[in-house]
Amino acid sequence: MNNRSPNGTGSCRLEVADFGPVSKAELELRPLTVFAGPSNAGKSCIAKLVYALHACFARHARTRTHHTRTYQLSDFNRAARRMGDRPDVVRRLKEFVLNPVEERVDSSALGKEVANLTRLALQVPDVGADTSGPLLDVFGTASMDDLILRGARDCRFTLSYEPAVAVGSSEAFQYVFEIAGDKLDCMAVIPPDATLWLNKGEMFRRTGRGSGLLFWPAGDDDEFSVGPSGLRLTLLSLAQPATAGSLSLPAWYLPAGRSGVIEAQAAILGLAIDRMGNNGPRNRGPVPGALREFLRDMFVDLPRRTTGSQAGEPLARLFEQTILRGSVRAEGPARTASPVIAFRPVDWDRDLPLGQASSLTTDMIPLVLYLRHYATPGSTIIIEEPEAHMHPAMQVRFMAAVARVVKAGVRVLMTTHSEWILSALANIVRASELSDHRREGLASPVALERASVGAWLFEPGDAGSKTTEIPLDSEIGMYDAGFPDVSRALYNDWATIDSRLQED
Repeated sequence: MNNRSPNGTGSCRLEVADFGPVSKAELELRPLTVFAGPSNAGKSCIAKLVYALHACFARHARTRTHHTRTYQLSDFNRAARRMGDRPDVVRRLKEFVLNPVEERVDSSALGKEVANLTRLALQVPDVGADTSGPLLDVFGTASMDDLILRGARDCRFTLSYEPAVAVGSSEAFQYVFEIAGDKLDCMAVIPPDATLWLNKGEMFRRTGRGSGLLFWPAGDDDEFSVGPSGLRLTLLSLAQPATAGSLSLPAWYLPAGRSGVIEAQAAILGLAIDRMGNNGPRNRGPVPGALREFLRDMFVDLPRRTTGSQAGEPLARLFEQTILRGSVRAEGPARTASPVIAFRPVDWDRDLPLGQASSLTTDMIPLVLYLRHYATPGSTIIIEEPEAHMHPAMQVRFMAAVARVVKAGVRVLMTTHSEWILSALANIVRASELSDHRREGLASPVALERASVGAWLFEPGDAGSKTTEIPLDSEIGMYDAGFPDVSRALYNDWATIDSRLQED
């Protein structure tokens, strides 16, 4: 499982015990990750857990508000006060934060005080507090113990991240979350000799996190000149991406049933989406967070978005041309507070009312909009059951387009029940063993290396579901999620029926 990620982000693993319907899951989040298996086996549950972890670790990159906490008498505060006595260290840190050219630095290069504060910032146990809100929100529940496997006393999930330069080593950054009763605790495990990189980037600059570094004048009671709360938030924003891998970048969730949501946009525009959320820690709902964020992305935030990245527009057009056979646009707002999503088929001079569009069209429109307006390289799109309204031939075409998305640097996680999805994926991976010119004429001209793709089977049991990684079976030409067994059982029934008919 310790595969070097081709995009250089390293290996990001998730281990889950007794969470939701899942008794045990061990999986790696790769550039393209697929969850397969029967219904009610926990695929969507773990996909939503991944989404909630993104909400925690990427809070500096996506969330609309930034939560700060002041830790009185903490080790971090005391160390921050001591650093205030070193104006040279404070000045060097400030120069790095405000320098538009310097993108990355080893924290120790700014002084051992900064390196120590960075380690303390990562280890202060509030990551669990920052995660409890997204968890309750995403799953639409009021109590943590609702997330524990029925019959179990507690549950645990562990994120392990090995940077690309350290993949295969025995050490990794770890965040261990434990839920017991209605309480979530988190422990950060930082390797003692790990290099703690401070990384700036587009997200850091866009969210203005540099302004969160507060330099206070010396007061009557002390002489430190650094605001601990703002300093800690800034160090977290700079250091956490190097300890949480792809989870430190935004994720976008496309829930099942999105086709009906798009078709009913006129009715949804009349709802107060912001009132669909929680009204306190004990009053969640009525709309779970994953769906509410989807509604907000589609009908509230979209007017303020331009293209997500230079790669986003051509990817959106690819899906328009190969899957939708038409163009998607979001118009407005004019007098309304939200956009109107419109679709125009190829060669039409007017829009097709979405209520008259195919389910495939309304199901894929959100993906086009996410690619065009939200997704950036490194971010993740989570898609539930993309095959829901697709003919098998279209599923093959869809996977070819997904391969291009992954090649462009956008990560994809999907849940599926489709044999055709897994078979097309197998061909895309196997084709990576061919040279470029030898792939001409294949359904997907783009191939993905095996290390970029992971498929996991969720298998239900009496004590909860378990996961196993599905190997690529070269003999049957697919990731075997049990579909051949269903085909054989159907054929055997056919043979039995035929035999009995002959007897009659």
